Amino acid sequence: MLTVFGNFEEASSGGPCVTASASAGFFGGNVTYYPCGTSRSVTKLIKANTNIFLGCINAEDVTSDPGVTVSILQPCISAKAGSGDGSGLDPEDPDNVFTVERVSDGFSTYAQFNSNHAINDSVELDTEIGCFDIMGTANVVTPSNWPTITYICGVSPPPKGDGPEITPE
Repeated sequence: MLTVFGNFEEASSGGPCVTASASAGFFGGNVTYYPCGTSRSVTKLIKANTNIFLGCINAEDVTSDPGVTVSILQPCISAKAGSGDGSGLDPEDPDNVFTVERVSDGFSTYAQFNSNHAINDSVELDTEIGCFDIMGTANVVTPSNWPTITYICGVSPPPKGDGPEITPE
């Protein structure tokens, strides 16, 4: 992961497509970026002490206010994927991760795909605290780098051990 503070560049130059997130400190702030395959910029206001998922953006065309950190996560599928863009992804490959957002604060990340779950499920992840809503799906180069879904929120985990839990009288 590459973390960038402040400005990357001011104008769209058509650089590599990457997935990214942005987080704001105590005062919050704005981040401006170009979604991959577009020529129009998007500006998002980030609330204080929150993290948002930006999706696939042009890595060379991001500006942000002081106190806003933009984190480049990894390559994503772009309009040119599979035709020598270096992403390592083929647009015909199925999605292999969920995009998830923590209910309590909006922190966004990926979670490994699990066919037992679907968009709009609220789940817990093995490396994070709190409930996450499944927002969508994506295709990434290394899905095993992301947390796994452990439980549906509000449902107790199964008992530990091989058999039923026995309590002495």
